[in-house]
Amino acid sequence: MTPHIGVTLADYTAGPTLTGTLPDGTAYSVPTYIPSPAAVSAGGSGFLVTNWNGYSTDYHGVEFGAVKRLANRWMARVNVAFNNAREHYDPQAMYDTNGNPTRTITEPLVDGGQFAPQSTGNGVGNVYINARWQVNANGMYQAPYGIEVAGNLFGRQGYPFPLFRSQTLGADTGLSVLVTPQVDTFRYPDVWDTDLRVARTFRVQTVSLRVIGDIFNLANANTVLIRNNNLGSTAFNTIAQNLSPRIFRAGLVVGF
Repeated sequence: MTPHIGVTLADYTAGPTLTGTLPDGTAYSVPTYIPSPAAVSAGGSGFLVTNWNGYSTDYHGVEFGAVKRLANRWMARVNVAFNNAREHYDPQAMYDTNGNPTRTITEPLVDGGQFAPQSTGNGVGNVYINARWQVNANGMYQAPYGIEVAGNLFGRQGYPFPLFRSQTLGADTGLSVLVTPQVDTFRYPDVWDTDLRVARTFRVQTVSLRVIGDIFNLANANTVLIRNNNLGSTAFNTIAQNLSPRIFRAGLVVGF
């Protein structure tokens, strides 16, 4: 964590209380806290890289898998996983990475709540990786005339959809204050995707030609993956990313 140099919890005073109504009609009232300007200035407005004593995460999960090797012209594999990733805050560790006791989307300050790290590698930013269950099944059948038919089914629980309001609290500017009770109070719809492949190999003397046809997202699902989760924004709830539409791909592999 990176708290303000020389600033302790005793140096925070109450800021504005954020109130409003969540999309499901539930009212929220979230307190905020402002670091003492004098204490921040005394530390040169700097930050200290240090351990977060009293904060920890744990993970409990179970996975079931079954594999059918290729025999009698078919093969298959199935995996099902149940996950429970949590984070824990001791009473003296109820603050965000900058030492502010205000709840944020990345530090919800819920002891035993779901651990949902924010991913920013997708170019959008507000993806919170946490699925309590996931399933993947695939198989292949060797049909007559050398035709191979294969499919893959993937499903997982929708990721958390935490709602926030941006708030400047003294030296802590632009904090994303969490206004839902927990980071996963709301979730995106569950994701399901089915892909199919049909392929056949032709041989012409020493040359092999493998013709492939793939269909991705067979059901043409339009599942929403990312929305604007800033409750105070005029663009709140607008879609930023959804599952790619059905795609057909034809391929040819030439082997010598």
